[in-house]
Amino acid sequence: MLILQFCVIIFTQAIFSSAYLLRCVMEFKNDELVEREIEIGSYLIQNFSIKQIAEKTGLSKKILGAHIRNMMKKLKAGNTEALITLLKQME
Repeated sequence: MLILQFCVIIFTQAIFSSAYLLRCVMEFKNDELVEREIEIGSYLIQNFSIKQIAEKTGLSKKILGAHIRNMMKKLKAGNTEALITLLKQME
């Protein structure tokens, strides 16, 4: 949220162009976990298997894998184990 507020302040002071604000907001949005990723993360830290998470969420294993890869990218985790560690720290 802090990044978004900074972007708006910079824009309102006309220091940078609207293109900069758009880039800034897009970067902010790409770093935040979406609601579904937070839900999946809560199952991961409870040691649910991929199959169990898929059943609980109604997602296919393929879509679930895509969400997990996105979470790893956003949180800069190199693997699922590192992702779970990061998620536990955020808890």
